[in-house]
Amino acid sequence: MMASSPSEMLKEFQSLRVFETHFGIDVKRDPDELAHVYDSLFVKFDHDANGAVDLEEFRKETKQMMLAMANGLGIPACSDGPGGGQLPEESC
Repeated sequence: MMASSPSEMLKEFQSLRVFETHFGIDVKRDPDELAHVYDSLFVKFDHDANGAVDLEEFRKETKQMMLAMANGLGIPACSDGPGGGQLPEESC
């Protein structure tokens, strides 16, 4: 998923249906609440606040999200997975 504008990124996020389902079951969400969440996500990705997400901004934010998810699963940030060894520092 690479988006350069808020509307493109909104379409991509909506296609993932992360907020519209709960364990695979459709859930009715307030459209205004969803719009606020999606707008907040775009702002999080748009580091330089120029109204577009470039490849480097996307890469950095995606890496941060993956590290946060790994930490939530109890996997050390520089690990090669559950029960695995440490990765070289330059890989992190």
